[in-house]
Amino acid sequence: MLKLQGLFDVPVHEKLTRSWSVHLPIEEKPWNVGLLIGPSGAGKATTARQLWPDVLVDVQA
Repeated sequence: MLKLQGLFDVPVHEKLTRSWSVHLPIEEKPWNVGLLIGPSGAGKATTARQLWPDVLVDVQA
């Protein structure tokens, strides 16, 4: 967030946010592999941490 603030010279509190409330029935279907895709800053890591807090491995490249 601070990187974006610096790039666009807009204070964080003036930025717009978007949020959703959804039902994702991931426990209702058998699956082994999932894929979260999206641009940088879209919330992929945040979503993964919420869904799988005990199994997510954070690897820094």
